[in-house]
Amino acid sequence: MPDTQHSGTPLSFDAASLHIVKPEIDVSLQQIEAALSSYVDDSDNTAGLPDAAEAMEQIHGILRLLQLPGTPALAGAMATLLKKVADTPDDIEESDLYALGEGLMVLSRYLEFALLRDTLLPHLLTPTINRLRRILKQPLLREGQLLEGAEALNSLPAPSQAKSSLPIEQHKPVLNFLSRLYKNALVAVLSGKPAQRDSLALQTATQQASALAGGTEDELYWQAAAAATADIAQCLPLTDSRKRVLIQIQQQLSRFGSPVSAADLQDVLGFACCRDSDTASTLRDSLGLGAILVSDRTTREQAPYLFGPDTLVMKTVSDLVHEEISSIKDQLDALARGDAVEGGWAGLAERFQTIGHTVGMLNQTEPATEVHQAASQLSQWTAVPDQDSLNTVMDALLIAENSVTLLEKSYTPGAVGLAFNNMRISTHQLDEARKTLISESRGTLGMAMRSLLSFVESSGDMLHMDNVPVMLESVGGAMEFLQAPRGRDLLKRAASYVSGHFGPEAKAPGPSVIAGLADAMSCIDYYLEGLENSKPAGMKPFTVGEHSMDQLEAA
Repeated sequence: MPDTQHSGTPLSFDAASLHIVKPEIDVSLQQIEAALSSYVDDSDNTAGLPDAAEAMEQIHGILRLLQLPGTPALAGAMATLLKKVADTPDDIEESDLYALGEGLMVLSRYLEFALLRDTLLPHLLTPTINRLRRILKQPLLREGQLLEGAEALNSLPAPSQAKSSLPIEQHKPVLNFLSRLYKNALVAVLSGKPAQRDSLALQTATQQASALAGGTEDELYWQAAAAATADIAQCLPLTDSRKRVLIQIQQQLSRFGSPVSAADLQDVLGFACCRDSDTASTLRDSLGLGAILVSDRTTREQAPYLFGPDTLVMKTVSDLVHEEISSIKDQLDALARGDAVEGGWAGLAERFQTIGHTVGMLNQTEPATEVHQAASQLSQWTAVPDQDSLNTVMDALLIAENSVTLLEKSYTPGAVGLAFNNMRISTHQLDEARKTLISESRGTLGMAMRSLLSFVESSGDMLHMDNVPVMLESVGGAMEFLQAPRGRDLLKRAASYVSGHFGPEAKAPGPSVIAGLADAMSCIDYYLEGLENSKPAGMKPFTVGEHSMDQLEAA
């Protein structure tokens, strides 16, 4: 299964490249969805299906180039099924179309999720991929798919030299008992409603098998099996792939002592290392799999960003909340001036309660509490209060507004903001300051680049470079404010280099120097452009610029 293989660490990826191509992928996915919708509405309308299959093939190729584990497998399965729909529309079941619709939704949301959280959780795609593969009668993805080709498993430590105290043959009665114990408990676990004794039986059987396997080649397998089945009720309901791992353990237990296949070892390790336990964490760290696998707890914390509201929904809700808060502020200002307003203070208190409930539904508990307290305060007013009381209720609105703004940013791919610790300061003003700073910094870099170009065109007139160090230093200060210390240090080095090599008595620098300085400035501008357009370029621009400065300083 080449689409599931990888090298390196799949939980980190080139977000900058995905930012660049995602708009095109989104357009293609919308076109595919439109073609599929047209076919669902009219089964004779198959004209757009061949193009949809071809578009999905292109998406599949792009995702392979981006090396986003799991996504090529999902896109590839959808491309195959779309081609099947286009070629043999009369043989397509309604469930096939549902699976395609689910796949389109999951793929779109997952790419957004990857940019939102700057991480990958490819095993969240497994159920959807396997649903498509069942329809296509293709092999299903296994629990250990992420460990295929993992470097950590290619250099596993050899088992200890200690041997079991008794030969395997003498363990047969115990092993037969453990196999029956495990099998009976497994039936209850697979049903989804195991009793406490069933979970304990499963755990006991694998722990005893692990003790018997000590010092053998299968030692790691049974250690992982014991970690996977510990407190199994905590990870219910089980995914299909995990159910298959538990069945594989039962089969291996029934033939205890027979060699364990690499695929089975990967599956049980993939299950065990994701459990929420100290044992699983130790196993994950000792095998160096922390960059490949994450705990189930981490998955549960991140899953709402994949399966919860998407960016469009959050933006719509945010706009409505901001619009309502703005209207409430106007009413509050009018009442504070002594103007007659329908509903008066009591009506305003009701609006505060409503906005508090809305903010609370967005899981912004503390801001919601602040607004409810302000509403309680308002309900007791019959006349214009003192300024401090007015400021208190205004602060509650500001806190609610800021919390919703920050929530919207957390659902906006590419949104990069400054550290924000004081909810009584307007995020809007900070964002405006940040935008202005980025714009002016890019303008200053443009002037520095034009000065460098004028220096070249004038055949080395040093006067053109007089102000360049100051320009670079000022943009370096902006990089400090934007929390980009590498960019700040890079510009300081460039400013120092220009000051030392472009003075009146200095020898005219050659083309390589000009190119190196241009690279350093262009890299900073590229980084700032990414921030300006909500398409962060990551740390790669700094790496390129630092390499150029290293070469200049070493010359």
